[in-house]
Parts: sequence; C-alpha cells; structure tokens
Amino acid sequence: FHELHPDLVASGHGITVQRADGSEERKPPRYDPEALREQPYATLMDHFAFFPSVVLVRRDVALGVEGFSTEYHGAEDLDFLLKVARQGPVGMMPDCLTRMYQHGGNTSRKQLAKENVRVLTHHLEIYDDLDPAMRRKLRRKIARYTVSVAKRAEDKEELRELLAEAAKI
Repeated sequence: FHELHPDLVASGHGITVQRADGSEERKPPRYDPEALREQPYATLMDHFAFFPSVVLVRRDVALGVEGFSTEYHGAEDLDFLLKVARQGPVGMMPDCLTRMYQHGGNTSRKQLAKENVRVLTHHLEIYDDLDPAMRRKLRRKIARYTVSVAKRAEDKEELRELLAEAAKI
C-alpha cells in the first residue's frame, strides 16, 4: 500500500474486536479519503477516522516527531498520530487487519476521555499555527470529552466541577 502511495506519511485500517464472550465485530475505518489526504490533522482530530493504534507510519516521520510521549496513559497513540498527521497526507486501507481483544483490563472510557482531553489541550497550547477554525474545533472536542468524563463522575461534586469546566471551554 505504501509503495503504491509514497506521498503518505501514515495509513490506518479497520479492526476486528473480539469480546470476552467470544463474539466479534468488524469495525472498518470511518473516513473521507480526500479529507485525510488534504487535511489529515483536522480530519483525524475531529473524527478519529480509525483507531490510532492500528497505524502504519513511515520510519523517518516517526523519528521526526520523536515517537510516543510517555506522559499520557491510554492516549499516547492519539498524540503520536496527531503529530504524524501534521507532517503530510494520511491514507486508509479499507480492510480490517488488526484484532483487538476486549477484556476487563482495557483502559476505561473515563480514563481514555480524560487523557484525550490532555492530548488535545496540549496540541491547542503548543501549535500556535493552527487557524481559528481548527482551534474552535479543538476546543469543542475538548469540551465533548470533558462532558464524557462528567457522565462517568463518581459523585455530584465531580459532575458539577467537570460540567463547569466544559462550559468554560
């Protein structure tokens, strides 16, 4: 695939999810191929067109963005993918080439949403070259993830705090 598309900095594909009960679900990539080529950062940030953990990245690009950050737990692949997407066009293979096993030890949705907030906030802070429309999209995405965390709040106080935080964004 990459030999046929040498301009791509990365490509993704779908996954097959196998649950603890043995059932399976194919999750093909959700994407607009033209948008991924023309606006890879915006498309991946806004839609998460595929699972960040099932990406093939050119070695020189991976080294150029200094690989994965160790400061995120469960969202380091999102941070890495967004850094890669700033380097050039991203492609998509239509097949499901990866199998993911769901079990009780998977990262919780609440933890993942919290880490996604951290990653997107970090990108909003460090990339001052983002246009105003992209900055608004990032803030909306951060607010949505904050609300997602709030839905899983441990108590009413945490819920109030998180909803107030989302409203400020």
